[in-house]
Amino acid sequence: MQYQAILFDIDGTLIDSFPPYAKVMTNVLAIHNKPISVEQLKKTFSMTLDRAFKYLRIPESLQDQFEMEYLNEKARLNLKPVLFKGISHVFKSLNQKTLPGIAIVTSGGDQEVNELLNAYPFMKKIWTAVTADTIPYHKPEPEPLLHAVNQMGINPKHALYIGDALVDMNAAKNAKMDFGIAGWGADPKVHFTQYRYCFKQPRDILKLF
Repeated sequence: MQYQAILFDIDGTLIDSFPPYAKVMTNVLAIHNKPISVEQLKKTFSMTLDRAFKYLRIPESLQDQFEMEYLNEKARLNLKPVLFKGISHVFKSLNQKTLPGIAIVTSGGDQEVNELLNAYPFMKKIWTAVTADTIPYHKPEPEPLLHAVNQMGINPKHALYIGDALVDMNAAKNAKMDFGIAGWGADPKVHFTQYRYCFKQPRDILKLF
């Protein structure tokens, strides 16, 4: 199929963000004497911060405080987004084409997207970005993906979403959109059951266009 739009997750798909995420989250929880395992970190990695804190059983009354501490710790460590090898080539190649349009759909906030675009100006050619701050719905609900393609004026059936986690796969399924696994960033222990493509390297995406 010739897709008219390609949508990307950020964490674990465009940027190798698990190591810095794990460091920041571990540091924040340590302040409150709350240990966290590697498995818990992997589980919460693809969640919005509020869902992650809920999963970790942080009292709702403290979640705003934890989120502020997370953002402050991230700023203190000054961790810059690092693209996976090959992502820049994919974006620069796609930017030379009229179609597909490119969008970002992430469980992260506006700040994360702004940091990414400022660090890599060639990514500013994306058509739209949908974050946890854009609408009050989050993956695996379909609304973030549907909002993105609606902004682009493209039918979901003509779009492909690429991500590294089950929440991405389920969001695509719920949006009735094709899904591609970002094999370079996905946890090899995770069993994906519904996908159209499994890309081993970012450059494999270009074979579709």
